[in-house]
Amino acid sequence: MTPVATDIRFLLGDRCILRARRMLVPLAYGLDAILAERPLVPVPLPPDADGYRVQSVPAAQLSRLDQQFTGFLKSPPQLFARHYIDMALGHDGYMAQFSSKTRATLKRKMRKLADANGGTLDMVTSVNEV
Repeated sequence: MTPVATDIRFLLGDRCILRARRMLVPLAYGLDAILAERPLVPVPLPPDADGYRVQSVPAAQLSRLDQQFTGFLKSPPQLFARHYIDMALGHDGYMAQFSSKTRATLKRKMRKLADANGGTLDMVTSVNEV
């Protein structure tokens, strides 16, 4: 992987008191790895890299990072709630899970979104359509 110039901010409360630019190799968990609870495997660092920038780590796997990345400094993670929808049933099956009132509300919001987009709304139902 190619290192990317990344600003590391040193904060005092909400104020940034220092900024350091480092060349970091981005490593990210994909949804498939999160669902399978697979550990993140670090790639060898190129000579021009200062370290890793690990992204999208599930909170339950934060303790593993100490064992996987020994000898590196780490900063406190930003924690965000992650939500995903299992669309194995397809769009119609997903919508059928809701009450008729919720379905009507979702359809109304879809129409409003389409109107804001010039009257069209593109529904992507598979990765191949992107």
